[in-house]
Amino acid sequence: MILRRFLLVVIAAALLLGSLLPERITAHAKLVRAIPAPGTVLRAVPPAVRLWFNEELEPSLSNLTVWGPRGVTAVSGTGGVDLNDLERKSMVARLNPLRAGTYTVRWKARSADDLAVTQGSYQFIVRP
Repeated sequence: MILRRFLLVVIAAALLLGSLLPERITAHAKLVRAIPAPGTVLRAVPPAVRLWFNEELEPSLSNLTVWGPRGVTAVSGTGGVDLNDLERKSMVARLNPLRAGTYTVRWKARSADDLAVTQGSYQFIVRP
């Protein structure tokens, strides 16, 4: 009888733990918003690129770069997690003065919770 109750408790605990794990395993930082947005055509040059994610990022392992039409970096300094964001869910890259052309934004985000890495890229255009 005691063994049976013990087994039921163990099974119940395993089921509960199992129901929680898939959410934790798939919890990766996902891009939820960007300025400028992917595919945007701009007439004015933005001072920075800003990205927002659905969860906290690990600052030392997340980065943001912006490349110009000739493969030259457009970032002034380094781009990465915005340390002014207390939630650590956003990245920022201040930009050099941009010329007309297509710009490529590349990011790598490492989740602070599970250390999973996600990455992506998109483009925006600056018109003369």
